[in-house]
Amino acid sequence: MSALVVPEKTFGPVSIFQALSKKDDHRLLPLDFQQLYERSKNKATRHRVICDFIAGMTDAYAVDFCARLKSENARTIFRPF
Repeated sequence: MSALVVPEKTFGPVSIFQALSKKDDHRLLPLDFQQLYERSKNKATRHRVICDFIAGMTDAYAVDFCARLKSENARTIFRPF
């Protein structure tokens, strides 16, 4: 099985997942998801918490969240995640 290769300029759920999966970047999750993430015993469960967070996003929230991750709109970087 080959690894999934995602272009660096990807915009959407995959880029959000990649950003939140990096070391210590789970701190960008809301507090309740951070707690679930930190209580998770393995990588698969931590990834599931991130997926559940992304699955609960509305389209507008996902676009806004991704824009803040990429700083595409300077007005949004100061809003809390």
